[in-house]
Amino acid sequence: MKKISMQERRKILLNMLAYIDNLCRSNGIKYSLIGGSLIGAVRHNGFIPWDDDIDIILMPKDYERLLKIIDKGGKYSLLKPNQKGYNYPFKKLVDKKTVILGDRSGGDGYGVFIDILSYHYVSNNALARRWEFFRQMTYKKLLGFCTTDTGKIAGMSSFRKAIIYVCKKVFSVKWVLRRYIRCCQKNKATNYIVSNWPIYGFKKETQNAKSLNHYMDGNFEGQKVMICSDYDDVLRTSFGDYMELPPVEKRKSTHIGVAYWRSK
Repeated sequence: MKKISMQERRKILLNMLAYIDNLCRSNGIKYSLIGGSLIGAVRHNGFIPWDDDIDIILMPKDYERLLKIIDKGGKYSLLKPNQKGYNYPFKKLVDKKTVILGDRSGGDGYGVFIDILSYHYVSNNALARRWEFFRQMTYKKLLGFCTTDTGKIAGMSSFRKAIIYVCKKVFSVKWVLRRYIRCCQKNKATNYIVSNWPIYGFKKETQNAKSLNHYMDGNFEGQKVMICSDYDDVLRTSFGDYMELPPVEKRKSTHIGVAYWRSK
């Protein structure tokens, strides 16, 4: 198989983003770039120079609407939780002509992808909100334990290996995923929202729901995309001064796995 270059990978991602953007606009669905993709749109008008992925996020109702109308029979497919070998609680749109090897959470049909994330509502009560986040992160940590191949990680301590061994014996990946997804399905609207795949901690992940009430057009590598109008509040909550470049040693992609063109 032929390896996909960074330039080719970005072109694939831009085509996928254009597909999602057109689908959303045609059906009155609102989405926003999020995380590094949103920083890229605001700070670089496109990809962060060392980045190679795109993430979008939607409010719960728009998330469900988008997933129902995505054409899964065309050039793209949709990876879903509990699909064989796929161990995330959210969906990925994948280019069928590509494959990514070396990522333990890939699953069948895994290729160059866009993460489709969702916010979910959390309690207005500060203590209850913290507890809900703690539950979500506990399941996320447990999911990591249950999907870790200790034989492929050098330098892992015996204690950590023992914890992973016990978790795998006690919990199934399907059970953990089901519980994880359930704790991200609070339907009643509140004043606060959290991503269904949080990374940065309680305070940095908890957003004011009003910040996702309005959207505007942004520029991403010359393409028109949607971003939340209150992007400054969203990004400062998660990243602080997001306009400042990180240290040189941190300017690298965090993804594992290598992308290839599928053999015909």
